[in-house]
Amino acid sequence: MDIDVFFDGFLGQLHNQFTPLVAGHNRHNEAIILIVIPSTFLRTVRVKITLMSNNLEEKYLKALQLEKQVIGVPHSIVANTLNRLGAVYDQQQNYELAEQYYRQSLEMSQQLFGEEHPDVAGSMNNLASLYEVLGRDDEAEALYIQAISISLRVSGESDPHTTIIQCNYQSFLDERQQNNQG
Repeated sequence: MDIDVFFDGFLGQLHNQFTPLVAGHNRHNEAIILIVIPSTFLRTVRVKITLMSNNLEEKYLKALQLEKQVIGVPHSIVANTLNRLGAVYDQQQNYELAEQYYRQSLEMSQQLFGEEHPDVAGSMNNLASLYEVLGRDDEAEALYIQAISISLRVSGESDPHTTIIQCNYQSFLDERQQNNQG
């Protein structure tokens, strides 16, 4: 089987099966998906995911425009779309736009919910992950710590989002330690 046909089908099936699970605005009903892919396929997967995210970029930009017109700002739906646009640009390695949208999402979530809310912790986690990629380690670490603290207080230690943020922070620390030893 041609590898492109395989990945088109594979990624299409994942998208069709899991998009309804994560498209809702209730974060506690979202699915957490971990896919382990052999490193030999990583380049192909990244290309396919990037192609899919290009399509998402257009859809989310249109959605953002409509959401702002119809429901206005600030609104949690708009903040969620801003966050999703940040993720699309992050995937495309357009880090300047990713930061812009992640920041807007975080600021709107803080305006809507205050500091103590799962969406605020999630936005901080996303921004921290971006800063980690950009080598802005001090900013990343501060955001990870703040996100963990918020998530523990509002969602608890057993919440999947808390676990994700803790795992991201631990990966950050592990990588930093490896870089310091190497």
